[in-house]
Amino acid sequence: MAEIAASPAPAVSVIVPAYNAAATLPETLESVLAQTFTDFELLVVDDGSTDATAQIALSFEDSRVRLISLTHGGVARARNLAVEEARGTLVAFLDADDVWLPRKLQLQVALLDERPDVGLCVTRATRIDADSRPTGEMPILEASDDYTAALLLHSSIAGGVSAAVIRRELFQQVGGFPYGQRQAEDWDLWLRLSLHSTIAVVPEALVLQRAHAGNTSGVAYELERDTFPTLDRFFASPLAGPYTHLRKRVYARHWMICSGSYLHQRQLLASLRCLVRGLATSPGSVRQPLGLPIRWLRRARRHWASA
Repeated sequence: MAEIAASPAPAVSVIVPAYNAAATLPETLESVLAQTFTDFELLVVDDGSTDATAQIALSFEDSRVRLISLTHGGVARARNLAVEEARGTLVAFLDADDVWLPRKLQLQVALLDERPDVGLCVTRATRIDADSRPTGEMPILEASDDYTAALLLHSSIAGGVSAAVIRRELFQQVGGFPYGQRQAEDWDLWLRLSLHSTIAVVPEALVLQRAHAGNTSGVAYELERDTFPTLDRFFASPLAGPYTHLRKRVYARHWMICSGSYLHQRQLLASLRCLVRGLATSPGSVRQPLGLPIRWLRRARRHWASA
């Protein structure tokens, strides 16, 4: 009996972790299958859903779509396990409530083919609401000679995980996404990748990132909880030596970011605590150091006046 030849490995493995994502998953998967670049496999990771997530994935009659079923263990675990199953030399991540525009993979693969020094390629992104209506383009840092420093000081360079295409070998080399984080898992990975490879940006908004109540609750608390362990791990790395001079400035800036996040959620005592930590860590290096204290006092005054 003649052996059946194995199908050739695709260029890209698209990984979509999904937990109770039946409401948005069809639009997400359709946006992948509508890509102008077609040499990919699409791994849908059902992370222990109790809704119709798995059935929706199986309903797509396309040989490139594959369902991976797991017990619920969180998005970082789902992504990392899917990379172990992936066959592509590149891995692209897409959250189950986000959407890609048709030329997203085409432009990123072309850039990575042209530049072997680039390990992580990201694009711009546009925010959309629960009804898929655009609400504004997300900020992104422009081209930089040192993305590691930019990441340390500004946290993000792109529209989240859904904007990224990464060389699979490099992803595995740096250890993938950290478990147990919600607000900084992509930033944690970007920092580690930046120490080993170049980052490049496709300057078009090719990702629609959905913002809704389900993915914004508890942001301030989770931001503080996840930010500083990420920084601790980064500065403990032997490769972080060139950035030790930024340490106090980086910690101070992120205490101020956490303070502003708490302030936005009207958690005044937590905001004040982070504000004091930031000013105490490096008062001279905090950008616009008086801006946040003045906003804090104004917000506190309004809060207490209405109490």
